[in-house]
Amino acid sequence: MKTCQPSRKYSAVVPAFFEKAIRNEPITIFGAGPQTRDFIYVKDVVAANAFFTLKSEVTGVFNVACGRQITITDLSLTIRNLAKSSSTIRYGAERPGDVKHSVADVDKTLRAGFRPVSDLAGGLGATIEFFRKSIPHIEQSPHL
Repeated sequence: MKTCQPSRKYSAVVPAFFEKAIRNEPITIFGAGPQTRDFIYVKDVVAANAFFTLKSEVTGVFNVACGRQITITDLSLTIRNLAKSSSTIRYGAERPGDVKHSVADVDKTLRAGFRPVSDLAGGLGATIEFFRKSIPHIEQSPHL
């Protein structure tokens, strides 16, 4: 089975946080934590691709995202809670070049008729079992 590789230096934050939370290891946030991102569940990305492929009268470039921000600290706490983890949250040095705030303008996508159906907590909750099965050698606590 192919596994995700959240241990690389610039891995996506969600798999990196999930790995740490599932292992009950400290979760490190680079910077003070108020930086924001706009996350979308992968099934909504697939649904958007199907929607725009099948809706022939709509053409162009569209931002597929939620159009909402969450702080990296709030993301880490949400993941820790969903994983029922005892991980601590640590703050490391800010990485040069990291974007402070990111949110997509989804107005054009919404006007075209596409709306994501998953909320962040729901998407993260649905993803956690994948990470539990794909991260090798996880020693889980009995309450997981």
